[in-house]
Amino acid sequence: MNEQKQDGPSNDKKEDKNKKVNNINSLVFPSERIDNGFDPCRCLEETGSCITESCSCRSIFVECSKLCKCGKACENQRIRKGLRKKVEKFLAGSKGIGLKARQDILKDEFIVEFVGEVITSKENCRRNKQQMRWANTHQYPMQLTSGLVIDATSFGNAARFINHSCDPNCRAEKWMVEGKHRLAIVANRDISKGEELTLDYGYAGKP
Repeated sequence: MNEQKQDGPSNDKKEDKNKKVNNINSLVFPSERIDNGFDPCRCLEETGSCITESCSCRSIFVECSKLCKCGKACENQRIRKGLRKKVEKFLAGSKGIGLKARQDILKDEFIVEFVGEVITSKENCRRNKQQMRWANTHQYPMQLTSGLVIDATSFGNAARFINHSCDPNCRAEKWMVEGKHRLAIVANRDISKGEELTLDYGYAGKP
């Protein structure tokens, strides 16, 4: 029988379900990812700052680069600058660990980026099958594009603990940041301090 070639490393030894997770602040991309440029916005000439949907970059879910003419007045660099809200893990009863707000959050505000290891959909399927063989239900994948998945199982941040809800108070938005797709967790409505953050995991974000 011929062996199938796998996209990523394999390990036949059963992993410890409680193994240490590498805490990271940004996505881990394959080295072959190619940077794509976008035309800069004209907010400086028109409004003086990138703060509204009228920004040509913001309106299509593209963050301005560090070269934006608005300089420090640019408010369309939330993911790149890591301008996240204060959140914390907590015990969420039968759901296990959850994530809650440590401050009041307004509707449509950026909360945190969902980060992890960026892998192909094929590799994600391989890992899922492997985890099922090991009876490990603690997996944290999120679709990034049609062919790429963010796997926060071994590399991730607090966003991996956001639980599912059919009536979520958060949503995932797909943004382009310096040529790479990133996943932002944004408030669906006003969220009070101490409230649990939830997502509908059947939906991976705007377009």
